[in-house]
Amino acid sequence: MLRGTLARSLWIAAFLVLSAGGVWADWPQFLGPHRNGVEENGRLLAAEWWSNIPRVLWTVPVGPGFGGAAIYKSNVLILDRKAGEQDILRCLHVVDGNDLWQYAYDAPGDVQYPGSRSTPATDGETVYSVGSRGHLKAVTLTDGELVWQGNVLADWGAAMPEWGVAQSPLLLEDSVVVAPWGIDAAVAAYGKASGEILWATPNSTEGQMAYQSVVPMTLDGRLTLVASAARGYTIGVDAATGEQLWEFDSFECSTHIPSPTIVDGGRILLTGGYGAGTVMFRVFRQGNSYATETLWANSNMGSQSGQALIHGDHIYGNSYSTGGGIRCLSLDGEIVWDSTKEGRRFDLGNLLIVGDVLFAINGRDGALFMLAASPRGYEGLGLVQVLSGNEVWGPLAYSDGHLIIRDQQNLVCLDVRAE
Repeated sequence: MLRGTLARSLWIAAFLVLSAGGVWADWPQFLGPHRNGVEENGRLLAAEWWSNIPRVLWTVPVGPGFGGAAIYKSNVLILDRKAGEQDILRCLHVVDGNDLWQYAYDAPGDVQYPGSRSTPATDGETVYSVGSRGHLKAVTLTDGELVWQGNVLADWGAAMPEWGVAQSPLLLEDSVVVAPWGIDAAVAAYGKASGEILWATPNSTEGQMAYQSVVPMTLDGRLTLVASAARGYTIGVDAATGEQLWEFDSFECSTHIPSPTIVDGGRILLTGGYGAGTVMFRVFRQGNSYATETLWANSNMGSQSGQALIHGDHIYGNSYSTGGGIRCLSLDGEIVWDSTKEGRRFDLGNLLIVGDVLFAINGRDGALFMLAASPRGYEGLGLVQVLSGNEVWGPLAYSDGHLIIRDQQNLVCLDVRAE
């Protein structure tokens, strides 16, 4: 059992490769190598931007949307979209932004806020993506040739969410995991190599798909998966079999977007906008099964779309629904600092932490801020204006001193390394 658990956990270590300068930590999927929006190694970063303004390495036009980038070695992967017509999976070179290949397929139809929604994932051989109309594609990393395909809606009798499919696939040792929340499955695993169905978790509550992605969690040394549905209903399943282990139904969010945030000690944080606030609960063994209990719930932070991040013993989130500021909270839910006290609001912009630096985008005007990821207080380390326009809501990606961000027109790569 221990050997199997460790083997399944190696998917994290597999994304760390050696480079001439030390360890190159790729960003091979949504929210990075550990699916938490945090890269602990900040050794390359400039200490501030007031005298070290980051250099724009390249700018590439993209269609409207919110899909973020994945980075694997020299490859930048993004799911682009031709509004109303096609999804376009693109592989760009990290040095100059030139297209290495494109894989386009028909995906007619659109919703309010049209465009791409999700982030591709790669294991270094194959690229997996989920389009806004539900198409699941697996193509080769080297040249974008189709390996297999499915559909997270049609395969499982799932309903299209109001604003389209916005979840990013999770890669495990031999599987691709999605959460269709359909008639035939709440969570499902496809074989990475062939696309065959490995397991499916019954949708016992008839939950419906919202906009979150599945995240991994180790529970009692056992690799498990955490998945949220519409309105905040959340379950945990065994990563090897899909067996449902627990459920949590004490969080209510009318339109739930952020994925669950995993905290140590069996704790999970859920946050949402529209007045939902934030709740932290824990999962614990009770006899031969698992149970959940709420640790705290309050309205101190309500992140409408961006992920809440854990760094050290604190929570960082963009609390748009309660004033539009970045807030630092203790792990018991108390506000430590609030950027609105300094006159800084960020609309629906996203966050990413590298080392002790917090990168934050103002979703209304595209300004990119460098902040201290510290409980000492709000500390601005610099800002640059390389994006523009409204609805700058896509997730950020980071690898080896390269920070990749996007708005509704362009994908931009910045060199944020110290000179």
